[in-house]
Amino acid sequence: MNYRSSIKAGFFLFFFCTCSVFAQDYAFKVLASKGNNTIDGQTVKVGAKISDNQTIKVSEGAYLSLAHHSGKAIEVAAGSYKAKDLSSKIGQNTSMTSKYAKFVVNELTQDEQSVAAARNRFQHMNKTGSVERDLSVSSVKVWLPLNSMIIGEQLLLKWSDAKADDPATAYQVQISDLSDQVLFSSQTKERQLLVNLTAEQLVGQPHFIVKVLPIDAASGKLKIAPEQIDGSILIKPEGTALTELSKELADIRKEFGNTSAIGKLAEANFFEEKGLIADAVAAYETAIKISGNAPQYQELYTAFLVRNAFQAINTANLNK
Repeated sequence: MNYRSSIKAGFFLFFFCTCSVFAQDYAFKVLASKGNNTIDGQTVKVGAKISDNQTIKVSEGAYLSLAHHSGKAIEVAAGSYKAKDLSSKIGQNTSMTSKYAKFVVNELTQDEQSVAAARNRFQHMNKTGSVERDLSVSSVKVWLPLNSMIIGEQLLLKWSDAKADDPATAYQVQISDLSDQVLFSSQTKERQLLVNLTAEQLVGQPHFIVKVLPIDAASGKLKIAPEQIDGSILIKPEGTALTELSKELADIRKEFGNTSAIGKLAEANFFEEKGLIADAVAAYETAIKISGNAPQYQELYTAFLVRNAFQAINTANLNK
């Protein structure tokens, strides 16, 4: 080996070793925390790096998720742990197979400058094809596009009322087929309703038209007639489309199980990309519930709502 080759080889070895050191200068990074969690006795801060020799304590009823330096995301149960012990349990093959989970981890590990920039972009985040509904007829904005798909067996239907100073005290949810035959109708005082799509009158239906109608408090009658609004069309995918969607979803659940908050965030990202907006809403809601309302997950949900024109930037509840 000549002198120039030796220099090149030495430089490459130095560069490789340096990169390895910097790439693994921590064991974990904190993704989300809720409750009384500590690192070496100090309150956990989101984004903090944890070295191998530090002690992690998660209190009962609290929630803590971490990103391993390899990219694997984990949720830590209540107890006390050495970071190096948690690392050893992860093993060698730790890369996440799901691009949706990788996206979630990347979003949660942004630095403060990136997060601030993301917040400033919210007003420009509405998706192409998202439709601002005409609220001159009805003040109710259903958290669904005009056309979308759903593969879940339950529809978590949510909506907002533009008349914040005088909202309706009750709402009627109506689901019909494409010929406008009403298949399901229910009243609620809440601004959400969980609908079982496997119920006898709904099971096997390939399409639904969903409408939410405000009820006048004084008269108890509908403020508007159902035919005055178009409603949102939900399509149940079939055949090859359903097979492919089900396989991808199964891969995500194989990696995280069906009760992981991180897993539900990955599912939400998958659903949104595939146009399954109702399923995405349900996944975000479940993730937040599992995590005990972790602020970091709520912010991802808020970004989703703004992105899909379900919530305006000036009403978004962003964590500071």
